[in-house]
This record gives sequence, C-alpha cells and structure tokens, in this order.
Amino acid sequence: MNNPFRLEIKNVRVDFPGKTAVREINLQLQDGRIGCLLGPSGCGKSTLLRVIAGFQQPSSGELLLHGKRVSSASQMLAPEKRNVGM
Repeated sequence: MNNPFRLEIKNVRVDFPGKTAVREINLQLQDGRIGCLLGPSGCGKSTLLRVIAGFQQPSSGELLLHGKRVSSASQMLAPEKRNVGM
C-alpha cells in the first residue's frame, strides 16, 4: 500500500542549550500539495525547514519522506540523499 503523504513530521522537537526551538510539531503533506510555514520571528520556521532538509537533527520525533524515515533523534539520512530542495 502506498503512503499518501510525501512528508510526515511526527512529534518533532528541536532543543538547543537553554532553549526549545521547535516543540512537538506534527504535519502531513500529501503528494502534489504545496504547504506554507507562517509565524513570527523566532518561532522555529527555519529550524523546522533545516530538519526537513537534513541540516539539523531533531531532539525527538521523526521525519518521513514518502513513508521512509529519514530523520529521528537516533538516525539521520544525509541531505544529499533526501531529494529535497529548498
């Protein structure tokens, strides 16, 4: 069975020393759809995009592309192997 979601973000959290940048984000983006991240300065938009692109590893949670886990607190697929452009 094919996964209908191109991108799935499950309970992703990103912590930096003394600060939580992204707190328990969940997102599903279906194949063929376009999404937009909106929010005030400092709310974690760029950090979340860095997790999606593979430049930042989440502290917890997982990221799936086409149903395949590419990032979690214990594993991370290299950015050049994700076929994600920003």
